[in-house]
Amino acid sequence: MRPVTLLFLLATLALQAADDGLIEGTVVKASGEPVMRATVSMQLRGESRSVAKPVMTDMAGKFAFPHLGAGMYVINVERQGFITLNYGLMKSTLVLAAGQQLKDLRLTLQVGAVITGRVSDDFDEPVSSANIALFRVQYNRSGKQLLQVGNAKSDDRGEYRIFDIPQGRYLLQATANLMTAVPGKPGALRYISTVFYPGTMDAKQASWLIIAPGTEQRGLDFRMRPVPTVRVRGVLCSASGKPAGGYLRMQSAEGYAGLSVGSITANARDDGNFEFTAVIPGRYVLLADQAGNGSVRLSAKMALQVGSADMENVVMVTQPSMRVSGTLKLEKGGAKSFESVAVGLQANDNGMRGSGGGARTTADGTFVMENVVPDSYDLMIYGLEPDGYVKAMRAGTVDLFERELVLSG
Repeated sequence: MRPVTLLFLLATLALQAADDGLIEGTVVKASGEPVMRATVSMQLRGESRSVAKPVMTDMAGKFAFPHLGAGMYVINVERQGFITLNYGLMKSTLVLAAGQQLKDLRLTLQVGAVITGRVSDDFDEPVSSANIALFRVQYNRSGKQLLQVGNAKSDDRGEYRIFDIPQGRYLLQATANLMTAVPGKPGALRYISTVFYPGTMDAKQASWLIIAPGTEQRGLDFRMRPVPTVRVRGVLCSASGKPAGGYLRMQSAEGYAGLSVGSITANARDDGNFEFTAVIPGRYVLLADQAGNGSVRLSAKMALQVGSADMENVVMVTQPSMRVSGTLKLEKGGAKSFESVAVGLQANDNGMRGSGGGARTTADGTFVMENVVPDSYDLMIYGLEPDGYVKAMRAGTVDLFERELVLSG
């Protein structure tokens, strides 16, 4: 494995500690009416554990958290029929100084929207157990991605309902894993697959839904249509040309980053030969893991454009995994140990490969990740103290705030 060395520079913001601070406020509807029996919890920003026992709002919608130390806080408010509020997490900031008495905080809950519809096949028969997913746009270093924010299953009548939807702009997707025989073609299959509202297989041609607070949109129906499929055959081998067995996955590359529109798997035999059946024409990424000797992981990745005819003689050549090591350094002050900090790699490939590995740091800030597959990655840091942040990330002379980490065999 070829080693790669990374360097992180961390910094901290000093905050005073105290335990006599107070945060109290009122939870209201958009109309200004108080919301009683809402569950309110609180945590330090960047941490998952609560700093106080959750409380419930009274008849006037009021709540209070006494005996708080200085810090940056997030307040979570939950109530059935309303969108969960995470105040202090995104656009808003909630900073409490030592001994500060923060009163009259007003938190507004939005009523969730509802969408309903029906899923049917090409004969207008209901399709049960279809998965209906709702997506919204988010942005990160990889660009525009879609994040699933809601889902439902169709019932025996093909009907579905998704509720508690926040105001926003969404894509709606239906997936039904149904196989039927192709008349006149023994052994061939057609696949009733993923459809985006109002009826396209390409996410970029789908219609966006504009959802307002507290509204209900009905009649968002799907018609699942059969599509002719093909076979994809090939061989998996090492860089030396020696065939070997392994595991392969074809992941659709259609649509937006972060949006899966289907994947299928196959095994390569000992002679390296593999076959995918019932493949829908389109763009794919083919991923492979080969059974190697020892602890070294062997893998491959390639793009495929599948047309209307069977594909033959696809050759997948594997590469050995890599060893990635690095060091976290603290700019000044702060914690003296990094044992609670972890480093991870997230493949920058529309979510096809997922995590590239991770490791906890030692007390002196060093870390080692073994068997990392060659690919392009975003680097992630977990477990920093609430007042800590990453100031710089470098791999040699490459600034990893500006460019992704590219690992090649």
